[in-house]
Amino acid sequence: MNRRSSRRGRVSAVAAGSWCARSVRIGLLAVAGALVPGDEARGQVGVESDREVLEAFYHATGGPDWFFSTNWLSDEPLSAWYGVTTNEDGRVVQLVLQNNNLSGPIPPELPRLTRLWNLSLFGNQLSGPIPPELGQLTSLVNLQLHGNQLSGPIPSELGQLTRLEFLTLVKNQLSGPIPPELGQLSSLMNLSLDENQLSGPIPPELLRLTRLRWLGLSANELTGPILPELGQLANLELLQLGWNRLSGPIPPELGRLTALQVHLDLAGNRLTGPIPPELGRLTSLERLSLQNGRLSGSIPPELGRLTRLIWLSLSGNQLGGPIPVELGNLTALTNLLIDSDTGLCLPPEIQDTVFGQLALDKGVPLCAAVTALPPATLWVLALALVVLGLRRRGMERQRAA
Repeated sequence: MNRRSSRRGRVSAVAAGSWCARSVRIGLLAVAGALVPGDEARGQVGVESDREVLEAFYHATGGPDWFFSTNWLSDEPLSAWYGVTTNEDGRVVQLVLQNNNLSGPIPPELPRLTRLWNLSLFGNQLSGPIPPELGQLTSLVNLQLHGNQLSGPIPSELGQLTRLEFLTLVKNQLSGPIPPELGQLSSLMNLSLDENQLSGPIPPELLRLTRLRWLGLSANELTGPILPELGQLANLELLQLGWNRLSGPIPPELGRLTALQVHLDLAGNRLTGPIPPELGRLTSLERLSLQNGRLSGSIPPELGRLTRLIWLSLSGNQLGGPIPVELGNLTALTNLLIDSDTGLCLPPEIQDTVFGQLALDKGVPLCAAVTALPPATLWVLALALVVLGLRRRGMERQRAA
C-alpha cells in the first residue's frame, strides 16, 4: 500500500463518522423542507419544469444503469420517483441518490430545481467538473458530492450558496486552490474537502466561517503555514490538516480550540519546532495525530491533561528525552504511535500505566534509574572528599617546600 492510499484510509475512518453525525440534522431538515410552501401561484408550471430537469438528469447520469430508479420517467408524481422528495406544491426539495451507480457529468440544468435544498449524490461515479451553475441553487442547505470522480477546480460560484450548512467534496480528484469565496458561506457548519489534489495555501477567508464545526482539508497538496488565526474558530470539533505539505511551527493558538473533541490531525506535513504545551488545553480531544513530521524537542508534560485521548500518534519526528510522567494519566488510551530509537525513554514509575504498557509494546526503553543514597552514606562520602582534599593540599605544600 502506498503512502497516499494508507493516509486516505486513516482520513476516511474519521470522515465516515461525520456522515453519520450529520444524518440526524439532515433528517430534521427534510421535514422542514417538505413543508415549505411554493411561491408559484401557477402551480404545475414549476412542477413540469422540475420534471424536465429530472428527466435530463436521468439521461446525463446513466439512468438505465442505476441500481434503483423506481418510477423515474413515469407519469407518477415526482414524489413517487426514487430518491425525490417534494413539498406540498409538488416542487422538488430533495434529490438523494447516493451509492446508486450514477455516472457521467452533473448536468448544468440542475439549478432549475429552484426549491432544492438537499442534493446528495455521494458514493457514485460522477465525473467531469462541478458545474459553476450549482451556485444558482441558493436554497441549498446540504451539498454532498463526496466519493465520486469529479475533477477540475472547485467553482468559486459555490460561495453564493449562503444558506449552505454542509459542503462535502471528499475523495474526488479536485485540483487547484481552495476558492476564497467559500469564506462567504456564513451558515456553513461542515466543510470537508479531504482526499483531493487541492494546492496552495489555506485561504484566510475561511476564518470568517465562525459557525464551522468540522474542517477537513487533509490528504491534499496544500502548502504554507498553519494559520494561527484558526484558533479563533471556537466551535470546531474536528480539524484535519494532515498529509499535506504544510510547513512552519504548530501555532500555540490552536490550544484555544477547546471545543475540539473528535480529531486534531496535523500528521504527515513538514512542521518543525516543538509541540506547543498549549495543546494540553484541548481536554475534550479523543484523537491527536502529529506523526511523520519534523517536530523536535521533548514531549510537553501538559499533554497529560488530555485524559480523553484514545489515539495519540507522535512517531516519525525528532522527539527525544524522558517521556513526562504526566502521560501516565492517559488511562483511556488504546492506540499509541511512538518511536523507540530517537532517544525517547520511559520513566520506570509509569511503566505499569496504560501509556507505559503501550510504550513498552512499541519498544521504548526504560530510562536509566538513578538510585538514591541514604543520608548516612552521603555524609560518609562528603567526609571522605574533605579528607582527600586536605591530604592533597598537604602533599602540594610538601612539594613546594
